[in-house]
Amino acid sequence: MEKQNKFAMWMKRYGSYAVAGVFVAVLAVTVLVVGLNSNTTQNAETSNVDKPVISVNTIPLTYSMPMQNATLVKDFSSNELYLNQTLGRWEFHGGIDLTSDNLSVFSVARGTVSSITTDSLNGTTITINHGNNLESIYSSLNSNVLVKVGDSVSEGQKIGEADSTAGHEESDGKHLHFEMLENNKKIDPANYLEFELK
Repeated sequence: MEKQNKFAMWMKRYGSYAVAGVFVAVLAVTVLVVGLNSNTTQNAETSNVDKPVISVNTIPLTYSMPMQNATLVKDFSSNELYLNQTLGRWEFHGGIDLTSDNLSVFSVARGTVSSITTDSLNGTTITINHGNNLESIYSSLNSNVLVKVGDSVSEGQKIGEADSTAGHEESDGKHLHFEMLENNKKIDPANYLEFELK
């Protein structure tokens, strides 16, 4: 009985504090748990936002000629000088020049059109990015190209027609000046394409 009286007196004196203390403790635990869940969700969302989604095409690239039944007019050269008849000077040739009865020009592999430019030196030029630090460049084209920047193209898809728009090779007539870049350096297209005359 005495114990009950002591408890009742304690409750009368400190009970409201005890209840308030329990309430504060429950509230603090609730806030802590909700905060941890919120941070975990936020971190998961942030980590997904920070990581770009990359679609990987696992099909290997295949290559075909940029012109059908083409004649090789001028070969690639990084160490042998060619006479540029238009400019009247000897120079290296960082691509190949092709011509054919059919002036249609085709993408040598699947990729994305990264630029289309026109200037007096190279004429109309299409650049296609094939991934893996590899690009193909088609110059001296007719200005009526069949693709636009951002287009996905497939191997062998017609992208335009060869012409004589490249001012520095004007005397060579209608032809395709074709280059390939690997890691932003000009390479011999024969590394990827098979030429009958090579």
